[in-house]
Amino acid sequence: MPDPSAPKPVPAPVPLVVLAACVGLEGAALVVLAVGELGYVLLHLGDQDARASVLFAVLAALFALYGGALLAAARAALRRRRWARALAVLSQLIGLLMGWQTTSWGIPAVGVPLLLVSATGLVLALAPQAGGLLVEPQADDGTSGGAASS
Repeated sequence: MPDPSAPKPVPAPVPLVVLAACVGLEGAALVVLAVGELGYVLLHLGDQDARASVLFAVLAALFALYGGALLAAARAALRRRRWARALAVLSQLIGLLMGWQTTSWGIPAVGVPLLLVSATGLVLALAPQAGGLLVEPQADDGTSGGAASS
C-alpha cells in the first residue's frame, strides 16, 4: 500500500513535455530507420559485396544506439535530469542541419518536418520554461540542488 504521507510527484510542465516529445520522436525515428536499414541488409545480403553489407549493418547499429540514447534523454528530460539538456541541444542542431540538407536535396517531405521538430526542440531546450528546468540536479529526498531544508 502506498504511503499517504509521501509527496506526490509533480507533473512536468507542458513545455518540458513537448521538449521530451521532440527528442523522443527523433529517437523513435532513428530506431525505426535502424530496423529498416538492417532489414535492407538482410534482404540484399547476397546482392552486394561484403563491405557494403558491413557498412550498412554498422550504420544500422549506430542509428539504433543514437536513437536509444535520444529515447533515454527524452525520459530523463521528463524526470528533469540535467544531462538530457546537452543531448537535446546537440541533437536538435544536428536535426536542423540534416533537415536543411534534406530539403535542399529535393526531399521536403522529410526535411521540412525534421526542421520543424528540431527548431521546436532547440527553442524549448534553450528556453527557461523547459530547458531551464533541466539545469538543477534533483536530490533523492525531493529537494532541489541537494540543499538541506530547514
